[in-house]
Amino acid sequence: MAAPPFQVMPAMMPPPLPPGWTEHLAPGGQPYYHNAFTNESTYIRPLPNFPIGPSVPPQAPQPTVESKKKVKPVEKTPIPGTDWLRVKTNEGNTFYTNKAKKESVWTVPEEIKDAVENLEKEEAAAEAKKLEDEHRARESAE
Repeated sequence: MAAPPFQVMPAMMPPPLPPGWTEHLAPGGQPYYHNAFTNESTYIRPLPNFPIGPSVPPQAPQPTVESKKKVKPVEKTPIPGTDWLRVKTNEGNTFYTNKAKKESVWTVPEEIKDAVENLEKEEAAAEAKKLEDEHRARESAE
C-alpha cells in the first residue's frame, strides 16, 4: 500500500475579531488590537466567544421590571376644530389620535398642523400668565 500523497495544508487564518475590536500596526510593525467600545488596547489578539456545547438559539432578553410597565396616556388634549386628540404618555412621548377615523400617528398630521400650532401658542400664553400671576402673588406676600 502506497503512502498517501503529500498535501500542503493551506495557512490557517486567525479567527475573526470579536465585535468592537480592530487590528492596527504599532510603529515597530507589531500588530496590536483596539476595542473602540471599551478603549482597551492589547498586543494579544482577542478571541471571539465561541459557544461550547450544543448550539442553542439565542433567547430574547427577559423584560425588566421597568420595561413591563405599560405605556399609558397621562394627558389627552382635544385639538380645537378637529376630531383629533393630542396624547402625552407616561414615558414623555406625544402622539395624535383620531377616534372617528380610528387612526393614531406619531407626527402632527398635515390637516391639523395649524390647529396644533394655535393650541400650543394658547398653552404657552396660559403658562406665561400663570407664572406671572404666581410671581405677583409672591411679591405681594412679601
